[in-house]
This record gives sequence, C-alpha cells and structure tokens, in this order.
Amino acid sequence: MKKITLLSLCGVLAATSSLFAGQPLNTDPSFEGGEAVWGKPFIPADSKDRGSKLSFTTEDPHSGNMCAVMSADSNSRFAFAPKGGAMNVMPGQTFDISIWIKAAADFKIHPKTPGFIIRVDMLKGKASVGTVYINASGEASERLGTTGPVIPTTWTEVKGQATVPEGADRMRVNVFFWRASGTLYLDDFEVSLADS
Repeated sequence: MKKITLLSLCGVLAATSSLFAGQPLNTDPSFEGGEAVWGKPFIPADSKDRGSKLSFTTEDPHSGNMCAVMSADSNSRFAFAPKGGAMNVMPGQTFDISIWIKAAADFKIHPKTPGFIIRVDMLKGKASVGTVYINASGEASERLGTTGPVIPTTWTEVKGQATVPEGADRMRVNVFFWRASGTLYLDDFEVSLADS
C-alpha cells in the first residue's frame, strides 16, 4: 500500500486549485437569489438606528435580473458577505475580488472615510491573522484608508487582489457601506482564485 505524503497531497491540491482559477467561488454572484441566498446584513450597534438596509431590486441591474442595494439615512457603516461565511484557503493563494457598483444621486461619502470598502479577513479558525481593505479604486492595503474616490453614477467595476498570509486557513470577504448615506447599487460580486 502506497503512503500519501504531505508533500504529494499539497501537490495534488495545488494542481486541482489551478482548475478553478478565474471561476467564481461564491454562490450567486449576480444576486439573483436575493435575500434567500444572501441573508441579512451585519449592522454594528453604532449604525442600527441609521436606516441601514440591504435590499434587492430588478431596477437597472448590471447583468441578470437583479442587483443588491445598500442604503442608509445617515452616516452609517454596515456590511454583507456571501452566505456560508468564510471559505477554506491555503497560504500563498491569491484571489481576485471584484464587484460592480453604482451610486445613486443621493449617495454621500462622509468626510475622512472611504464610503465603500471590500474587507477581506484572513483567519486561523476564528482568530484574525490579518485584514486586506480594497477601496473603490481597487487599491488594496492592510490599513483602512481615510478617503475614497468619488463613486460614479454609472456602473463601474471595482477589482482588487488579496493574498493569503502564512498561518491563515480561512478567508471571509465582506462588502462594506463605510460611513456613507444614501443609496449604492451593487452587482456581479465575484471571488475567484487568481491565475498563477
């Protein structure tokens, strides 16, 4: 009987992972399933009384029949993530993360805040190993920026990358409405393994 070594197992995993490069790993990237697939948003205590809301609409999606809508009455911070939470990852893997966004006329980013952020939490079990923030320009940083670009009122793609650090075995991707008010439309949210 042949022994399966850790090295050969890692080789198999690496070869298999390349088959999924470029393919969305999150379910329902176009929000067609609405709340049944995406669930309820995470709203911190400081934003619970600010009209923070995640909804879904058939009004002018980027693709498909539906898109997501994040809105708030005043300076709010809240997020949503693919249902199921964190995904299993391996150190060294790089992921492409993208979403299409469009601001309504009433969307306002409050001073010294990014307004919109994709936050990528790197985890070992439930413990944090690091965080990557991707702003509306697609710039990735380990620190949350204090400013963000003006978000256009036409569909615009935000695309960035995050690499799994040593010690991490799970990754959670959150889409944040960060200290803003008004309405923001979102569609075609994809997390995929980058081409090596």
